[in-house]
Amino acid sequence: MLGAGTERAEEFFKTRFPSARILRLDRDTARPGEAAAAIEQLNRSEVDLIIGTQLLLSGPRMTRPGLIGLLLADGAFHLPDFRAGEQTFQLISRILGFSAGGEVILQTYHPTHESIAWAVTGDPKEFYEKELAQRKALGYPPFMRLAAVTVKALNESKAEAAAQQLAERLKRAVRSDDPRLGLQILGPAAAMRPRLRGKYRRQILIKAPDSRTLHEALQSALRSVRAEPDRARVWFEVDVDPQRIA
Repeated sequence: MLGAGTERAEEFFKTRFPSARILRLDRDTARPGEAAAAIEQLNRSEVDLIIGTQLLLSGPRMTRPGLIGLLLADGAFHLPDFRAGEQTFQLISRILGFSAGGEVILQTYHPTHESIAWAVTGDPKEFYEKELAQRKALGYPPFMRLAAVTVKALNESKAEAAAQQLAERLKRAVRSDDPRLGLQILGPAAAMRPRLRGKYRRQILIKAPDSRTLHEALQSALRSVRAEPDRARVWFEVDVDPQRIA
């Protein structure tokens, strides 16, 4: 059983199957190498059920057919990430390969979504052709470069003001009314986690046709904003081609 809410799932299965030998494996419980050890225990029939996260996929494959359930298989769809479809396709494909020909049950609100349907039918060519066409139309990598700038401050209004000013400076760098030829600036908006470790967070996404345009615009805008008064204790974090937008 893979997915979110491992503690709740463990409680449910212990209540439903009190005699089952159950092992939970997630970031709270796992130690280095424990995923491999857990799968070996399952292969030797020393445990009946493992409840865990994707950490389990770092271990060896199952060698005897069994049953794998994936909770919230479409969880990535609810995140502001253009790679959500790709991540979902890859996760389901990995689980199907991991299962040693056993049964796999997916819990999803979107059973007909292309990422899920093509992963189940084992058609990566169709999926990637469609995914690339969508990214080209929307101006995402690999057709444009992407950067996420997170502006952080201890004061919320200070974070918002610095983010707004940075966005305005970046917009001045747009070289053409045709967005395919210049920069595209999205935001600022509150980050997915608007406050983290005592700092308020605002995020700006920048799309650019090439690395040089992206770096020149970022360097110029950041230099200008950092030189403004009242920028003490304001932090700017730049992530080029981010794997996750958080």
